[in-house]
Amino acid sequence: MSKDDLVAQELPRLQLSSLDMKAILELSVSLLETNLTQQKELPLTRDSFPDSRVWREVQRKEGVRVFKEFQSQNSMPSGNSAACMRAGVAHPEEAGIPSLLMVGTVAGCLNDVMYASIATSTDSMRVRSKFVQDGVVNSKVLCCVESPSSDDPFHTLNVTWRYYSLSEPRDYTCIEATGLVPNDYGELVGFHLIHSLEFAQLPVFRNYGIERANMSVCTFYRQKTTTLVECYTRGYFDFQSSNEMLNNISLHTISTQWLSMARYVECAQMKKLVWWMRMLEALVDFYAQHRKFVPVALSGYANVAV
Repeated sequence: MSKDDLVAQELPRLQLSSLDMKAILELSVSLLETNLTQQKELPLTRDSFPDSRVWREVQRKEGVRVFKEFQSQNSMPSGNSAACMRAGVAHPEEAGIPSLLMVGTVAGCLNDVMYASIATSTDSMRVRSKFVQDGVVNSKVLCCVESPSSDDPFHTLNVTWRYYSLSEPRDYTCIEATGLVPNDYGELVGFHLIHSLEFAQLPVFRNYGIERANMSVCTFYRQKTTTLVECYTRGYFDFQSSNEMLNNISLHTISTQWLSMARYVECAQMKKLVWWMRMLEALVDFYAQHRKFVPVALSGYANVAV
């Protein structure tokens, strides 16, 4: 069994009181509002790119570009910045934490991107990461705070654990939220929020050589045209390391992983195909049990008599 599987097994199911869940919900709403404001106030050029005096392009692929924010020496994170992020501070930029920005478009529709983004179980988190290749080596849903409904099928709020190898082994305990919100123009915008939060019930794994790091990442999706989805991601990362070279390598790796955004639509199509095949399998089983024959070409789900 791999190290990350052993760690995942040691993580307990998180027991939260109603007050804890209410606090997490309020924090997620506050973080979402902060990120919406931050996106709205971000200065962009006519080509929809950020100011090159503030942001340096580090990666690009097809319609997506990733930028790293320039940092002056006096804005480097202090020892308190990580503690502030773990405690749920909604303004990590004020602590001088390294920041990445992604802007651009991917082919597809908003519903497909959101369908790929949601994960209501550990299995669905792992399947998403494996297909999208987002860099998550292992993950686990530790507590479901809010779940999707027929009225709001993309709404989730969970406490999750994520393990990355990057330049050094690191893990994160986070609140993770998805859903749809209206923007200032009345358009529905999809969001995917991930924010580090500390829980006393959850152990750290330094004995395995894994450092508990911190991040705050929010992505917004908007249907720009009938065939293109506009994407925006802002992320802050505190790796709990003073090794600037390794930290820069980690940021570069993350920027590469963000380019996997284009695979979200493919992931959604695969999820729908799996769902469709399971429904057909259930239908075939139903007819096999209620009719005195087994449908021909069972593996291909063909010639099922009604």
